[in-house]
Amino acid sequence: MLYQEYYVFQFDSAMIYLDKGITLAEKTANTYYYNNNLIHKAELLSIGGLYGEAIETMSLVDTTALDNTQVRLLLLYLPYSHLLGRLL
Repeated sequence: MLYQEYYVFQFDSAMIYLDKGITLAEKTANTYYYNNNLIHKAELLSIGGLYGEAIETMSLVDTTALDNTQVRLLLLYLPYSHLLGRLL
C-alpha cells in the first residue's frame, strides 16, 4: 500500500493516502479495502500516539467482512486498544 512508503517518515502524508483510500473504498462499495484502510489508519494513529482516535477508527471496522489476514491484523491491535481505552 502507498501509505506504507510514508508512515515512518511523513505521518500527515500517510494519513492523507489512507483517508483517500477509505473514501474511494466507500464510493466503490469495496468492503475489503475499506476495512484494510481503517485497520492501517488505526495502526498509524496509534504509532502517532493518538490512541483515542485509533480506538474510534477500529470500532468502524466491519468485522463480519474480514479475510484471514485482516483478522490477524485486527487481533494484533484489539488487545492494545482495549488496554489503552481504559487508560484514556
